[in-house]
Amino acid sequence: MLFGTPVQSSSVLRTSGEGKHSIPASECRVYIGFEASKPVATDAQKEVASNVEKVCTLLKTLPDVKAKTGSISIHPVHSRDDRHNRGNSMFGGGDRGADTLPSLIGYTASTCMTIRLPPSQMGKTIDELLKLGLSRVDRIEHLASDEEMRDARTEALKKAAKDARDQAEAVADAMGVSISPLPQEVQIQSSGLRHPGIYGQNALFSQQQMPMVAAQGGGMGGETQILEGQIVVTANVSVVYDLVQSTEAPMAEA
Repeated sequence: MLFGTPVQSSSVLRTSGEGKHSIPASECRVYIGFEASKPVATDAQKEVASNVEKVCTLLKTLPDVKAKTGSISIHPVHSRDDRHNRGNSMFGGGDRGADTLPSLIGYTASTCMTIRLPPSQMGKTIDELLKLGLSRVDRIEHLASDEEMRDARTEALKKAAKDARDQAEAVADAMGVSISPLPQEVQIQSSGLRHPGIYGQNALFSQQQMPMVAAQGGGMGGETQILEGQIVVTANVSVVYDLVQSTEAPMAEA
């Protein structure tokens, strides 16, 4: 009678997987700016300060809105008339003198502010700020809470790990072998925010923010519409599995 004893020979298979998980933004961070140009520096500074004060007063009345102001900077404004530059060696040669330098025509004061608020309030709030002297909207970022981001990262990791295993199983099946139940090595790799990983490695996640902004109305008097953005959290893992093939080795008859 022949008895079979499993004899395993193994090599390794390295694979990588990617997982993405999208969540809606629960908060927006808006970078705005104020500017004023006047012949006298103090007048420009006062206008900017007045506009900022009016905006801060409004924001204090709005629920769930946080604001942070910056310092006011002032810089001179010179005439761009080329006639002032004739004869200046910096602009083509000639004698240098005080009368050949660009003439001072005024000053521009500017400052910036950061506002955090719910997406549902953003369009209407920006319209109100424009009425109070807002000069520009520099950037809009769509954000989520720390807890929401942690949950999204966890889901992205699960999808990345499953993707890596699915690929490994597909390759092993095509080769007529199987992969080990547990991986030999796991590395969590990405480029972005650093986060503790499993198996003693570091997890790095990249966040891709996709805000969709549509301005409607304009001169027609419509309200600015800011469509909700989606935050996409991506995780990448690299996994090493043992490839296992079982064979039957004949044994001596009893």
